[in-house]
This record gives sequence, C-alpha cells and structure tokens, in this order.
Amino acid sequence: MTPRGDCIVAVRAERGPLEMSGVFREAVKEEGVKIDLVLEVEGFREVVSGFGSPDITLSHPTDFVVRKSRYVCPRTLMIEADKAACDLPRTMIGVLRHPYTPCKITITVAR
Repeated sequence: MTPRGDCIVAVRAERGPLEMSGVFREAVKEEGVKIDLVLEVEGFREVVSGFGSPDITLSHPTDFVVRKSRYVCPRTLMIEADKAACDLPRTMIGVLRHPYTPCKITITVAR
C-alpha cells in the first residue's frame, strides 16, 4: 500500500470472491439484503454495513470492494455502505499500514 492508496484497508486475504460459498454468493445477489463486514485488528473493531444487489457477481479473483455508491463491478461486495476507508479510525488504519498485521474480516448476510 502507498500513501495515495486511501481506499485500501487490507491486503493478502486468505480467500477471494471466487472462493466464497455458493450460498453466500447467492445471498449477496438479493435486492436490498443487508451485508455487514467486521474488521478486527489489535483491539480495534469496526463494522461496515451495506446492501446486496442482483448485479453483484463476486467474479474478481482477489479483490473485494465496499462501495458507498450503487456502482457494481466484478470486485463489488456491497453497495450503499455506511462507511468508506476514509471513515475508519486513523489509528486503526495506522495499524493496518503494516502489511503483515493480522486482520480478521467477517462478512455476514442477513436475509
């Protein structure tokens, strides 16, 4: 990551969009389904909430993107999110700047 990479939160994930279960992949395609992404790192915990869409494909091999807009591409995980990377606490982002800092990411879909 670089200082200009202000939309990047975490790198080196163990699983990408193509590796998500079929049940999960179908769930995020439901119009208006609520999706929560929880980031946990060194005592910090942030929840980002957004929505699914029939246009979400999860077809990118490595990248998940949370969007505040309704724009969808192969990297999109959720739309109309309540937070972007710039909305996360700067102290948390400071911890995540170290590329080998473990970060637990949990994604849930509520139908």
